[in-house]
Parts: sequence; C-alpha cells; structure tokens
Amino acid sequence: MDRPGPDADQNGVSPNITTLDIAISLTVFVLIYAVLGVAEGVLMVRFARRDLEPEQPTPDEGGGPSEGAPETGDERIPELVY
Repeated sequence: MDRPGPDADQNGVSPNITTLDIAISLTVFVLIYAVLGVAEGVLMVRFARRDLEPEQPTPDEGGGPSEGAPETGDERIPELVY
C-alpha cells in the first residue's frame, strides 16, 4: 500500500542522483572549505606578525588630552568615545 506521509521512505530517494554525483559534490565542498581555511590561516598569521603602527592623533583631538582629563605628561588615558 502506497501511503503519503512520514512512512513513505521511497519518496525520499531520488533515482537521478548517483553515488558519483554525491562523491563529487562532497569533494568539491571539502576542497572549497579547505582553500578558504588555508587562506584564513595565512591571513591571520600575516597580520598577527605585523608590528602595530603608532597611533596618530586626529585633527579634532589636537594631540593633547581630552577636556576634563587629568594631565599625566605624555601618557594618554584610554577613554570611551560615543
């Protein structure tokens, strides 16, 4: 008896898809993600090994301490800017 619904397993199998199609699809999928993973790793290592560039004051900062901040010589105090 051919019933529709969850019991009809034969409806979930495609006769047009071969094992070779699945193997090719899985291989291409793995190769694409492997290439992306290698590229990500190379970029992370390259940028992690770079020295930090010195912070340049913006024209609106003027290079000095912000208003209301205590002056401590050349040392800049971190602040939140909204």
